[in-house]
Amino acid sequence: MTMIRLLSKTWLLLLSLFMFYLSYRWIFDINAHLAMLGITVEGVHGINTLKSIMGSGLLMFALTPLLALYHDERWLAPLGLFMTLLLLVRLISLFVDGFHLKMGFYALLEALVVASVLALYKFNTERSSGSK
Repeated sequence: MTMIRLLSKTWLLLLSLFMFYLSYRWIFDINAHLAMLGITVEGVHGINTLKSIMGSGLLMFALTPLLALYHDERWLAPLGLFMTLLLLVRLISLFVDGFHLKMGFYALLEALVVASVLALYKFNTERSSGSK
């Protein structure tokens, strides 16, 4: 296994663990998490909507890397697509709404995930050897 593949797989595993943590915060500890982020939400409908969208999305970002790493690397394609779209929307927001250091840091992390997915795809030994 090349060093780039090892680093990419390690990064995706860390991403998965972090996303499980964030999904837990959005699903089970949403009020404290919203307060930490400085976000206010009105009523049960607002909290439920935000919890459903963020919690399910973060669970998807937690499970997809694990499926790609331990089950089938074909899961890299949806992970790469989702992360690229997330990064694109984040960059649009940074340019349109203004820069915030925390959001810039998240964009950097997302770019690293996209780079890891691309590296794993490029260095996929099974695909490049023609066995798939």
